[in-house]
Amino acid sequence: MKPIRRILLVLDPSLSRSAAFARARAFARKTQASLWLGLFDPGPRLGTFGLLGRAQAHRIEQMMRDQMSARLEELSNELAADGLDVHTIDDRGTVCATRILERAGKEQIDLIIKDVGHE
Repeated sequence: MKPIRRILLVLDPSLSRSAAFARARAFARKTQASLWLGLFDPGPRLGTFGLLGRAQAHRIEQMMRDQMSARLEELSNELAADGLDVHTIDDRGTVCATRILERAGKEQIDLIIKDVGHE
């Protein structure tokens, strides 16, 4: 069996410490694999509702993206302080399995962990 060297945790857009987060952290610790935190979320699209002006919607969307990036960095720093080798992928393109798999191939990921939400 091939050793696990790189683990990709596909984060929920809320960036919460979910069951998948805990499992990825524990598995990375156990296998000494690097942990890649992947944020694959296109972000808010406030301008599509027509309630805000285009410029105002863009400013708010950018502010929300910046907050998500800062939260991703916080999670990364927390895991690094725990002794893990952590990397981040902040991919705000179109969310789909194909994009996730493309990045997993590019980064030579051995294992993907993702939460399943009630949808």
